[in-house]
Amino acid sequence: MKHILCLLLFPICIFSQDKQMTPETWDIWNSIDRVKISPNGEWVSYNLSPGKGDKTLCLYNVESGQTKKFARASNAQFDYDNNFIAFTISPHQDSLEALERKKVKKDKMPKDTLGIYSLSHMQYDKIANVDSYKMPQKSGGTIAFKLHERSSKEDSTLVKKEGKKNGTQLFVFNHKLDTMAIYNYVLDYDCARKSNMLLINSTGEDSIQNNIISVVDLNTFNEETVINQKGEYSKFKFDESGKQLAFIADLDTSKTDDRPYEIMFWQAGKDVKSIANLDSDFLPENWEISDSRNLVFSDGDDKLYFGINPIAPKPDSTLLDSEKVELEIWNYKDGKLYTQQNVQLKREKDRSYLVQYDIENDKIQQLSTKEDQDVHFSDKFSGSRFVTYNQLPYEKYISWLGYAYKDVFILDTKTGRKRQIATKIQGTPRMSPDEKYVSWFSRPDTAWMAYNIDNRRLRKLTSGKYYNELHDTPQHPYPSGFMKWEEEDAYMYFYDQYDILKINPNGNHLPEKITNGRDQNIRYRYIEIGEDIDALPSDTTILLKTFNDKTKVSGYAYLNLETKEITEIESGNFNYTTRITKAENADKLIFTKQSFDEFPNLILTDSSFKKQKKISNANPQQKDYQWGSIELFEWTDNHNMPVQGIIAKPANFDPNKKYPLIINFYERSSNRLYAHRAPYPHRSTINYTYWTNKGYVIFNPDVRYMDGYPGQSCYDAVMSGFDALLKLGYIDESRVGLQGHSWGGYQIAHLLTKTDRFACAEAGAPVVNMISAYGGIRWGSGMSRQFQYERTQSRLGGTLWEKPELYLENSPVFNLDKVTTPVLILHNDNDGAVPWYQGIEYFVGLRRLGKPAWMLNYNDEPHWPLKRQNRIDFNKRLEQFFDHYLMDKPMPIWMKKGVPAVEREYNDGFEIEDK
Repeated sequence: MKHILCLLLFPICIFSQDKQMTPETWDIWNSIDRVKISPNGEWVSYNLSPGKGDKTLCLYNVESGQTKKFARASNAQFDYDNNFIAFTISPHQDSLEALERKKVKKDKMPKDTLGIYSLSHMQYDKIANVDSYKMPQKSGGTIAFKLHERSSKEDSTLVKKEGKKNGTQLFVFNHKLDTMAIYNYVLDYDCARKSNMLLINSTGEDSIQNNIISVVDLNTFNEETVINQKGEYSKFKFDESGKQLAFIADLDTSKTDDRPYEIMFWQAGKDVKSIANLDSDFLPENWEISDSRNLVFSDGDDKLYFGINPIAPKPDSTLLDSEKVELEIWNYKDGKLYTQQNVQLKREKDRSYLVQYDIENDKIQQLSTKEDQDVHFSDKFSGSRFVTYNQLPYEKYISWLGYAYKDVFILDTKTGRKRQIATKIQGTPRMSPDEKYVSWFSRPDTAWMAYNIDNRRLRKLTSGKYYNELHDTPQHPYPSGFMKWEEEDAYMYFYDQYDILKINPNGNHLPEKITNGRDQNIRYRYIEIGEDIDALPSDTTILLKTFNDKTKVSGYAYLNLETKEITEIESGNFNYTTRITKAENADKLIFTKQSFDEFPNLILTDSSFKKQKKISNANPQQKDYQWGSIELFEWTDNHNMPVQGIIAKPANFDPNKKYPLIINFYERSSNRLYAHRAPYPHRSTINYTYWTNKGYVIFNPDVRYMDGYPGQSCYDAVMSGFDALLKLGYIDESRVGLQGHSWGGYQIAHLLTKTDRFACAEAGAPVVNMISAYGGIRWGSGMSRQFQYERTQSRLGGTLWEKPELYLENSPVFNLDKVTTPVLILHNDNDGAVPWYQGIEYFVGLRRLGKPAWMLNYNDEPHWPLKRQNRIDFNKRLEQFFDHYLMDKPMPIWMKKGVPAVEREYNDGFEIEDK
């Protein structure tokens, strides 16, 4: 007689630090997101989001130190005058799921509620059935919110049906006036960024469907009609002050396929006018106004940008389906592969070409063309000079280099002239803030370049190691990074591996080092606090993140750019964030720091960082669980080179015991030593906190690669690290497994053909045949995979025909007969990065050879399982797999017998048989 038992662990009710984690633990662990601080710095809001269930909005009062919580609330925004905070309250997730099980239609589901909490009076108001709300970003005292549609049963005064066609009610509240206004049948609305001006697009108050656009001054509720005419209106855009408005109009009431879009422009106190339409002189023949590009004002609000495009030919609509030929023609002269064209098809059909409207001079100028499609602005976005690229002659290179070269041009809108400044570059040109220079890092030259626009001179500014010194792929290295321009384009700041340097863009001097971190292995990087600034004053003090490459200790420091003096603020065994939230009008900051056992809770401070207060406690339950530790591990490999890695150990680690080990790796990971790893069902890798809680040791070695020998490079790093770890005496050599995904999955597949020292392995989305994969497609992008093998991650350094022996040597599929280790493969059938057939080749090869192997395919999932239910399922099976081979747990049914296709809808195979 057989008894069926559940292999998965039930939650263990232990109320101490000895609590064991189970899959249910993932549901209760919170993350923090949407952190905001009020403009006056007196309030902080953030969301607590559990793994499963409803979010909670937390509102912290700086003066009192108290936190008020709002259940199921999110999407919060502070009023700019600090009067109130608004947020959306969602229905209970459990209620929605229950209704979904009952097949309730979406339009019958409960709707969101708007919450408005007064920060001064502590008064809380709720408005039900809210579709959306909006507030000015930099002007206070007002809020607008639009309701969902009502039926005539709910309100008998309706003169026409509410909904997408006729609109719904819009409520507008002015806090200063304590006044609420209601606007009926509103289709769309928007707020100006820096004023209390409101745009309303409605169909009118009577039963006739009109199309009205009006602008309301919410300080007085004075309303000005912009246009009242039948038509369709879209892409509304206010300038910063709300005194100018642009939008796209379709005033043709016929139903033809070709729509005569036009750009409408309005200024306060003036009549609206059409500035661009099919009759405009600037428009090339057989071109039209694009309705796919958003409208944008320049930073000075003196120029408007919109798009135009060629009128696309229409297919013959008279053909029957039986007469239509469905055909792709692949031509070797195509710039992009047909697969890439297909992926980008919608984008190309919607492609528009940028046009500038000079408002003061009433002048229109086309900026981009079919040849130079990409237009780039300066940070100041004044609209006088632009950088444009032409990549079309070089698109073929994408297939085997992974990028296309660029021809670079300068467009001067004042003169109307376009001038080519560089040919076939490999880099990313950018315009300086004051539009005096164009700079880029030339990867073939490993040098920073600058072009002086006025004197038309291109200079090579640097020679030296201003690139990633850990570069280990057969291609030109990437730069260490650009930092910022100094005011008036006087200097450009950039990085090497460790330090900040500056250089005159005319090339009159050698680069000047501003910091001196290299000698101490300290990397300095600029942190921008608050809103982006265009350029740095020469005498300013900036905040830096510090990071020690050797110890992984990080921290903060201040740098005076004029004196070069560095003042250390703090540092420690943490990973300090570079995302600091600042109050706009007060000296209040929020930052986080994290480590393996410390969650990145929010810390309130000021710019001195002297007084700090932790204001959140996202996961108080952590104290109840066994929590492991993590440390840096260093050894010397077989080439006598120093290598670093990470070791994570169980709680209450005893060096005299023998522990099972999982080796998990992907290129280099040691810099993440102090990353917090909250319990979480990851899509592709083991969660270190969860697995150390189960009693495993985890080892993650850095891998340094040699061109042409990625498999051997992995073997040298992993095996030398493994041997060094064994010498410490606490690893059970008979209970060691491997786990990795994608590139890590490939490396594991290769390792298993070279050694029998591992008890089991999980390889996710692995490439096992570099010959067949070389000719494959990355279906997510449509790109050929050739570049990956010739130049990037696979690191073979040549074509299949130049170096066939390396493709063979580094392809595990040709050595599967040497595999003795049981393998679990994860590979999904909608993988857009690694072709699914690679996982199939691996599985069917092992199966043919009689090797123990299993493959998990989460249907229609991409490179990893993204749906939460699939991630949970994968992690449970991963746990069962490793527990069987490394912890002597029984084998579950899905491993022992499998789950036939006819049973998959009701049998998950998690159970075990007790004989």
